[in-house]
Amino acid sequence: MKYFISAILALSLVVGCKSKRTVVTTPSAPSEPSIAESILSRITSQPYLTLRGKGQYQDNSSTQSFRYEIRIQNEDRLLVEMSDPLLGLRIARLYADRDTIVFINRAQRQYAAGGRTTLHQIVGLEVETDDLIRLLKALPVRWNAPWEGMQREPDMIHLYSIIPINAFDKVTGELHITGFDFKIRKQILSNIPYRLTAEYEYAGEDPFAPKQIALHLTANGNFLKLQLVNDRLQTDSFDIKIPEVPNGYAPVSF
Repeated sequence: MKYFISAILALSLVVGCKSKRTVVTTPSAPSEPSIAESILSRITSQPYLTLRGKGQYQDNSSTQSFRYEIRIQNEDRLLVEMSDPLLGLRIARLYADRDTIVFINRAQRQYAAGGRTTLHQIVGLEVETDDLIRLLKALPVRWNAPWEGMQREPDMIHLYSIIPINAFDKVTGELHITGFDFKIRKQILSNIPYRLTAEYEYAGEDPFAPKQIALHLTANGNFLKLQLVNDRLQTDSFDIKIPEVPNGYAPVSF
């Protein structure tokens, strides 16, 4: 399941990418911090969320389908179960929190484990687990960024922000939020040459999570797309723990 590891890592790299030390200027737009804060405060988040469904990963050279079960506890703990799309056999498991990452490959009887800096080392960029979790939950990757109103269309609110990553690096963020239910329909994060677009579709009168999630990353002429179609959503409580590695599995590096 190397392709899935590549997908979930790549989906986060725009959030914490280290760009050249350039000066980023904010385009002139009316500053409405109080309105933006009011809008963001109406976006709800479930402390426990389970997503089950079918997914597809695509890049420049391959396309892979799979079934998944994703469990999210708060915004800091994630457990992903990957299954064969036809037989339903579980073939991989991924656990991640702010300090630990464990990947168990049942198909090849291998496992990899790392710490807080593992994601940084794999992609060469600053990546946090909670960044990916917020993308999957259709939440702003940075709640506390200086969001401002950019423009408004009928039934659609646009928020814009220059999101500081550290003293020198910044990411441009956009949120497209429907005004009647305060659901994020699109989230864009960009920092040349990276651009990540997350699009969400909902079903039902009062959905607590997206029915469909489409994440599209482009960088230097390459692209990566991950589409998730949730056929079952739950908010029952659970306790995610670090999975135990089965006996006889060989350790490998990420």
